[in-house]
Amino acid sequence: MIFTALVMAASRRGATDPVAQATGVTQKSLAPVAGIPMLSRVLKALRESAAVGRVFVSIENAQMLSGVPESADAVAVPSAGTLAASVVAAVRAMPPAPWPLLITTSDNALHTPTLLDEFARASLAAGTDVTVAMTPASVTLAKYPHGLRAFHHFKDGDASGCNLYALMNDRALAAAQAFAGGGQFGKKPWRVLRAFGVGIFIRHIFRRLTMDEAIAGAGKAFGLTARVVRLDIPEAPIDVDNAADLALAEEILRARESS
Repeated sequence: MIFTALVMAASRRGATDPVAQATGVTQKSLAPVAGIPMLSRVLKALRESAAVGRVFVSIENAQMLSGVPESADAVAVPSAGTLAASVVAAVRAMPPAPWPLLITTSDNALHTPTLLDEFARASLAAGTDVTVAMTPASVTLAKYPHGLRAFHHFKDGDASGCNLYALMNDRALAAAQAFAGGGQFGKKPWRVLRAFGVGIFIRHIFRRLTMDEAIAGAGKAFGLTARVVRLDIPEAPIDVDNAADLALAEEILRARESS
């Protein structure tokens, strides 16, 4: 089964974003990472994935894609005021129905076609409405001990999200409401309360939930079935949010591209 892909590329901070400022661009998605705009790297990985067909980009203005390598086959859709509203608006702009839908973000410059294929296969096998990619902290820190991440703290160990989600059917669109408050639950755990309710918040804060239980419970809060796709790939959760992330991503990419 072929997935439709949606790349969330809008920037809430515009030219004031720290990555945009560090690289001298007007929008974070256009920031060069090892010489290539990060959005181009994400689009290339999606284009080369055997699991992905159509690709859409949620962005403030379609003109921002002009001149971006790898964007010729992507369809720009206008972003909305929140991540949740942007996902809903994008789906409505995707005739026919886009299911299954793979959602990622433009700052995942280290994602590869192999990683995307692995996630897609596991999502299809899960048999749930929603899947969420996560990587154990031990996997990333074993290779990149100084690559500080915003970890979720679970009963069975810390983990990072990979900004990679699959909505498998039209019911799953309800899960987008989890991001109405902005997402970034690892960096801002209090947003778990607003998104999923007090029960999950308390059990999460006190590490009463395993990674699988937390994601299943989050899905249940929206009347959905949800499962974790564990990606034991150190680079999977490393996105580009600040100057330190940018330096690490460029180091990894240069090593990868010189091998």
